[in-house]
Amino acid sequence: RTISEVTLRVGNARANYLRIVQLHHDEAFDEAAKWLERSVDWLQKDPSKDSSKQARTLRLLCNCYISRGNFDKASRCVEMANMEESTCTGLYLLLKIRMLQKQESATILLFEVLNHPDCNFEL
Repeated sequence: RTISEVTLRVGNARANYLRIVQLHHDEAFDEAAKWLERSVDWLQKDPSKDSSKQARTLRLLCNCYISRGNFDKASRCVEMANMEESTCTGLYLLLKIRMLQKQESATILLFEVLNHPDCNFEL
């Protein structure tokens, strides 16, 4: 294990999350995805995990996969995130993936997104 791996696992979770967000912002999608995949694995093994944090991590990983053009992995991530915590953002990501793949089901999903209680037209 590298020092960075140990730090991610036992260090300040918020600082690690911000580091990963910065990697994503810097378009270092491969590096960000690697850290996020580890984080998801560790959170899944934690019996006291926070579902909302797990969902947020999965949505960020989904964005990395979308940016890399890996729509199958992105779909799996956002579906897992939506099972942890259903949000308008999660539905929007699923819609984005379906639109990028030119799937007909995107139209139906658009209505679900617009009817979600947390959705607003500033989306």
